[in-house]
Amino acid sequence: MLKDSGLTGTESRGYVPMLPMLDFFERVSAELQDPTFGLNLGLNTDPHKAGLFGYLAATSPSLRAALETLAEFFPLHQSCSAISLVEEGDTTRIVYELGEPQIEAYQQDIDFALGFGANMIRFLTGEPNHCEIALKCEQFSHRSRYEDQCGSPVSFRGSEASIIVPTSVMDAPLPQHDPGLFKTLMDFARVRVARSEPDDFISSVRHQVVKELQEDGVTPSIKQVARNLHMATRSLQRKLRQRGTSFRSLVDDTRYQLAIEYLRSRDANLSQVAIALGFSELSAFDRAFSRWTGSTPRSFRRKNFGIE
Repeated sequence: MLKDSGLTGTESRGYVPMLPMLDFFERVSAELQDPTFGLNLGLNTDPHKAGLFGYLAATSPSLRAALETLAEFFPLHQSCSAISLVEEGDTTRIVYELGEPQIEAYQQDIDFALGFGANMIRFLTGEPNHCEIALKCEQFSHRSRYEDQCGSPVSFRGSEASIIVPTSVMDAPLPQHDPGLFKTLMDFARVRVARSEPDDFISSVRHQVVKELQEDGVTPSIKQVARNLHMATRSLQRKLRQRGTSFRSLVDDTRYQLAIEYLRSRDANLSQVAIALGFSELSAFDRAFSRWTGSTPRSFRRKNFGIE
C-alpha cells in the first residue's frame, strides 16, 4: 500500500493502493507516447510539495542528513519500497529499493524516483550536476534520454537504479539549514510514527532492540530480533510496515532516546555512549546525533545538561 505522499500539498487521508497508481503512471506514459513521463514528472516536482519530507530535507544540516532522514521516515510515505545509502569509497550511492517483486516492472515509478532524487539534490545544494545516474540493464538502452533530461552522466549498475553522489557533496553544509525548524520537524515526524504504532507489538520490538544494544553493543539485527520474537523476518517486516514504520526507523528512534538518557550521565564519555548505542566509531554517532537534533552530542550535552 502507498500512503498519500503529500505531493498535492494536502494532508494524508489514508492509504492509496499502490499498484493502481503505478498502472496509471504507465497508462499516462503510453497515452502521451512519452517514455520519459515519470522521469520528467520527478525532475519537475518541487521538493516542497513533498510535504513533511520536503521541508525536513530543506532544513537539514547536510545532504547526507537530508537523505538519511528521508530514508528513516519513508514508511510514512509508502511501505512497498525504501531508500538506502550505500558507501562506496569516496562516493555514496542512493538506492531506491523495491520491496515487492511485482512492482519492479513499473518503469515510470523508478524513473520518477530517479528524477525526483536528482531534482532534490540540485534543489538542496543549489548546484547542478552533482550526481551520476546509475541505471539497470533494461533502462540502459535509453541512456541518452536520461542524460538529456537529467543533465548528468549515466552509468550501468546492473540490477539497481540509483543516484551516485561524491562524499564531499554529501557532507557539505546546506545553505538552507535551519537547526530549530529541523528539530521541530523531526519531533513532529516521530510523533506521526508513534501515533501509527500499537503499543504492544512495537514495545516488544523496541525491547528486543534495546536488549541487542545492551548485550552486544552492535547495530541490532532484524534477523536476530525476529528470532527472539519467534517469528519470520518477513513477518516482522510486514507487521512493521502495516503500522507505518520499519525496523530501521525503530532502531534509529530507540538509539535517539537512549542517547539522550546516556548523555545525562556525567560518568559516560562520548566514546562510551557511541559504543553503547552500537556505533563503530564516534564520528558515526556524531553524524547520527546531528541528524536527530541538528546539534553535536557535545554541544547538546553542554546546552541541555550543563556537562562539558
